[in-house]
Amino acid sequence: MAHQLDRGTSGLLLCSKDPTINAPLQAAFASGSIKKHYWGICCGEPERDSWHSATGHGRMRGGRWRTYPLAAVGERLPGGSRVKLAMTEIAVQQRLGAISLVEARPQTGRTHQIRLHLAAIGHPLLGDTRYGGASTYQSQQLPHHLLHAAQLSLQHPATGKPLQLSAPPPAIMQQIMEQNR
Repeated sequence: MAHQLDRGTSGLLLCSKDPTINAPLQAAFASGSIKKHYWGICCGEPERDSWHSATGHGRMRGGRWRTYPLAAVGERLPGGSRVKLAMTEIAVQQRLGAISLVEARPQTGRTHQIRLHLAAIGHPLLGDTRYGGASTYQSQQLPHHLLHAAQLSLQHPATGKPLQLSAPPPAIMQQIMEQNR
């Protein structure tokens, strides 16, 4: 596996059958040279149209992920790990009253990064009960948080040619967006 998605996140997952290709793909993800675009449906309407979220990122006692002040990056946490930098560009694509469609472009690849950055501004992902999102929407039980890995842009590791991959959002996201147009 060249990278991972959070449990419950839908969309693109890049894999290679050739082990000689997998290592360069993993290195490209680690260096940030692969551009990632996610679609999410968050609770409410963020005040700004777009913003850059830069925070510290690490695990609290008990193992839950959280954001930390930017100044805490590099500090040691209980258990020995350190606070790492997490950066995401976020833009509101549609405001629909009780919910908004957002595009998130993470510059780093931390666990739960997009989910935490949206929750930190008071607009958690719909269905993300771990970080404050509603578990139902208009009487509909949501199976998981509504975050979708929609697009990956990279150079093919063997040919060097530009490669853009995309995946349509799952039916539940499409259905909720259609209900609110």
